[in-house]
Amino acid sequence: MAGINTDFLSYYERWTKTGNPRRWAVLIDDYMSILTKPISLVCGVWDRRDVFSFQHALITAIAHWKRTAAESGACPISCMNLEVKLHETEMELLEGLGKTMHQLQDENMIPLGEMVRPEHYEQAKDMSKQRT
Repeated sequence: MAGINTDFLSYYERWTKTGNPRRWAVLIDDYMSILTKPISLVCGVWDRRDVFSFQHALITAIAHWKRTAAESGACPISCMNLEVKLHETEMELLEGLGKTMHQLQDENMIPLGEMVRPEHYEQAKDMSKQRT
């Protein structure tokens, strides 16, 4: 199945490159994902309770606007410096939490994603029995 998907993708890329060069230029633009990320996240942002990722995508788009879409004029959205500083503080907290979680995982204290690695299954089972 993976081979079929790869074949379709290759066909689409070849066709787009020759048949629609403007679309091809957009698809290979390194900054395009920066501009499209907020659009892909906006649907369901409240249901997923993931406002942080949406906010991060917006701030990134604003920060890169001049490099990505300067020909479109001024960026249609803006953030106050306080909002950016608060976001940076929250980002630092999340990065610190992530490092701590990975350290605990590396020391076999907790599994990330609620899964135990197969090589640690027996150890986790014994620990679970001891706590019950």
